[in-house]
Amino acid sequence: MFMNKNLLWNYIGYGVSLGVNLFLLPIVLFFLSSEELGLWYVFLSISTFINLVDFGFSPQLARFVTYAYTGAGVLQKEGVVSGGQKGMNVVLLRNLLLVSRKLYFWLSLFTLCLLLSVGTFYIYRISKDLNLFTVFVAWITFCIASFVNILYCYYNAFFRGIGDFVNLNKAILYSKSVQIVCSLIGLYCGYGLFAVACSFLLSGIVSRFFLRIKLNNFKKKNFSNVVEKYSSVSEIFKTIWHNSWREGVVMLSRFLILQVNTILCSLYINLTETASYALAVQILTIISSVSFIYFTTKLPDMNAARVMNDTEKINKLLSVSWFSYVVSYGGMLFLVFTIGFTIIEYIKPHLILDSTLFLFVAIYMFLESNHSLFASYISTANRLPYVLPYLLSAVGGVFFSLLLLEYTDLGIWGIIIGPFLVQLFYNNWKWPSCVMKELHTTPLELFMNGAKTYVNIWKIRNA
Repeated sequence: MFMNKNLLWNYIGYGVSLGVNLFLLPIVLFFLSSEELGLWYVFLSISTFINLVDFGFSPQLARFVTYAYTGAGVLQKEGVVSGGQKGMNVVLLRNLLLVSRKLYFWLSLFTLCLLLSVGTFYIYRISKDLNLFTVFVAWITFCIASFVNILYCYYNAFFRGIGDFVNLNKAILYSKSVQIVCSLIGLYCGYGLFAVACSFLLSGIVSRFFLRIKLNNFKKKNFSNVVEKYSSVSEIFKTIWHNSWREGVVMLSRFLILQVNTILCSLYINLTETASYALAVQILTIISSVSFIYFTTKLPDMNAARVMNDTEKINKLLSVSWFSYVVSYGGMLFLVFTIGFTIIEYIKPHLILDSTLFLFVAIYMFLESNHSLFASYISTANRLPYVLPYLLSAVGGVFFSLLLLEYTDLGIWGIIIGPFLVQLFYNNWKWPSCVMKELHTTPLELFMNGAKTYVNIWKIRNA
């Protein structure tokens, strides 16, 4: 079934996340000053940076959970072992959970220490013109929220791995509803930056609490009779770590490519201009994330198909996923230019979005997400040949951005042009090209195959 329950709930989950951002956007624009808004976007960029502390464990854990859930006999550092048994490998699945729980405890503790030390110094440096007491209360609240989110991050990886997007997105629905209500009440009562930080904390708590209940139910149903376990957690940890650090390098590279620019803005450009640029990035990040929904939902199926060595199914899933990404991104970008700019100008007349710059960033982010999609497809075979090129491109992009900011008057344009040229030089074309060669197809053929699948489903439903 084309629109199955998981896919439907994934759309609902992303729709809720998108709805929260769209709903809160005018409220935040109205209640926060331009300086506070810029600082909040810095908080959000730091939140993205915090995810790097995960350092690749989450995607690797989700991939291995899928392998175990599909029946893989053992885990390998490289490649995939075909199914060794019918149904899930319960012993392997449970031990993945045991290892991940210990791992994320130490990661969350490290994150909290890093934020309270280096993070506090950074926030103080860029917030001298604001009320420091208000800023630091909001910052401490944000630090606690980050600790909670990292501590239970493995919940999300587990449910993605078993393909249970229903419960995963129910957690999003409930948590974002709490975030909306708390933000509205807090901002209306005049708590400003603290209100949005506190709602961020409560949102994370609700999400984790819900997933904890569902995970306990899963364990009671499937793990009650399991006795066997690994003699040492180091065995499974070493297997996960082999590609996890590579995933971590990729995550760091993506952060440098997409998110570090907001922090550079706050250091070289005033907070008002930072808010304008960050708003454009936020809108385009939403567009990119929503366009990825189908691919994200079907990624566990692709991983499972690797275990079953079902090449035909993998190719079909990729073609439909890429078609969905391209059409969705283009359609939503059109809506932003036709009605989105008018709405933003009405809500915040003094926050100017340059349409030319916005289009340039949109093209840059489309190409970035596009090659990331194909790189993620390559990773379903448990190999990551793109790690070094990602890292070199990211470092090179940041280096050129710094040069342009320091020695030219390009301003925000300098932040974008550097990484755009670096990515265009290699990553933007390399990984799509590798996949096309593997599948013996062309971009046009892949796109048309995806379109034909959609048309066939539509014909069947309307027959």
